[in-house]
Amino acid sequence: MAYFYTKNDDIVKSPVNKTFEELFNCSEKQFATWVDELCEAVTKQWDEKGQPPKAGVKLEDMGKEFERICNVDTDKMWFKDEQTRIMDCIADGARVAVANCFFPNILKAKDTVGEDKAISVYDLFAKQSARPKTLAVLSKCIREDGFYEFAKIYRPPTSYKGDLRREARRIVEEILTEDATGKGERSLWIDAAPKVEKRTPRINVKELKAFKERGLLKNKHLNGVNLSKVSDDSLYRIRVYKTHSKAEYVLPKVFRHLELGAGIAPNNFPAAIARLLYKFATDRCKNQNKIVIYDPSMGFGGRLLGALSLRDRPIHYIGTDPNSENWIKELGISRYEYMERVFKSHVRYGEPFVGTYICSGSEEVASNVEFLQYKGKVDFIFTSPPYFSAEIYSDEPTQSSIKYKEYDSWRDNFLRPTLKTCAEWLRPKRNLAFNIADINVGSTQYPLEQDTVTILQEYGLHYEGKLKMVLAISPSMKVKSFTAQPSMKNFCIVNGKWRKYEPIFIFFKP
Repeated sequence: MAYFYTKNDDIVKSPVNKTFEELFNCSEKQFATWVDELCEAVTKQWDEKGQPPKAGVKLEDMGKEFERICNVDTDKMWFKDEQTRIMDCIADGARVAVANCFFPNILKAKDTVGEDKAISVYDLFAKQSARPKTLAVLSKCIREDGFYEFAKIYRPPTSYKGDLRREARRIVEEILTEDATGKGERSLWIDAAPKVEKRTPRINVKELKAFKERGLLKNKHLNGVNLSKVSDDSLYRIRVYKTHSKAEYVLPKVFRHLELGAGIAPNNFPAAIARLLYKFATDRCKNQNKIVIYDPSMGFGGRLLGALSLRDRPIHYIGTDPNSENWIKELGISRYEYMERVFKSHVRYGEPFVGTYICSGSEEVASNVEFLQYKGKVDFIFTSPPYFSAEIYSDEPTQSSIKYKEYDSWRDNFLRPTLKTCAEWLRPKRNLAFNIADINVGSTQYPLEQDTVTILQEYGLHYEGKLKMVLAISPSMKVKSFTAQPSMKNFCIVNGKWRKYEPIFIFFKP
């Protein structure tokens, strides 16, 4: 049995995968029944085969992905912050996601900064209590096609120069006639148009009533609109979808909307960024027989993959993590070691790599016998720890924000001892990098950044500044109109655009 998920079409090819046409035109009760059947099928496959509702890397392509991260040119990942004119921004140069395939439980984790904890993607399928939310999101993205996945807004070719109102009447009559005769492979529904859009034909209620009187326009084309309760001058857009032999199936498209719109999973740390940091910090150690790296919060293997990709220097990667789901009981090894083995089966060249993986919280590992032998011998420490209660990796009692529910307690009993261990285990004249950011929970902001800097300085490390890990462009990024600057903190300007970043604080042990 393989302990990673790959491209799997079992559910996509099963009877539970319905077409948009079927689900758009069924009753609400039938749709709710389908959602129950889908959740049951997904949960069964996830529990029995370790295959979440997410496409992984094909087995035959896994070696290519490993090679791709090994060949990333990290020199091309540096950018200047045009606001400060300093070359301190770094951006993912590969977007290699193969590490995720070894950690299907990443979709059981939760990432939120709200007052109410977000449910995980797994919960959306497996927990009956989450079913109303699952039903609501699937209704929005299928029954309403809120993301325009299946029923596109009709727009004529760019070469069309005629009257858009006339074109609306023409296309509606054409499609409704096809639909009535059963000869066509497309249908439509009308959609309210709150504003005028370029190249978008719109039809009014009076014209729709005329089609209804002719027996062409049916209730399914109205999608809940009551023509008798709106003005005859009201205008509607035309949404067109494929039917019969060309009808589109909803899976796997809707899985992504559940992941983004309902259960919010943490992003895995970019392996290319980790590769850059490891190269940056260990270049001075290249003549050593062994370069020791420590990662206090291994997470879901992104930083480990970055370390594995360093084939030009001998690496001993030591990592700690308390999440027992990252250990494979049947094999008696961790998922980290399993990924290391698969990597080495594909990439057989380069300097030796040794991995030591300890199932322990970073706040407690200082007393671990295996870990004690590396005290004062670590060449580089780099991690991205839990951001207090913003990230819940599992429901186990070993998770830091479950053990320490109040921020002061979390800071003093998790963050402080973690950083104390880092300071003591780091070799003199070596660096430590810590990726952490302030969070807001409701109206309260927690100063994770300043607390991290202060604590490490108390333990004798010198603060050298920060790198800015540039994040993907978010459509929710708010910009103040009167200043043309973002309203939130941690923004830079890269290639003429405002980009949000997460800080990576760099320290030096004298």
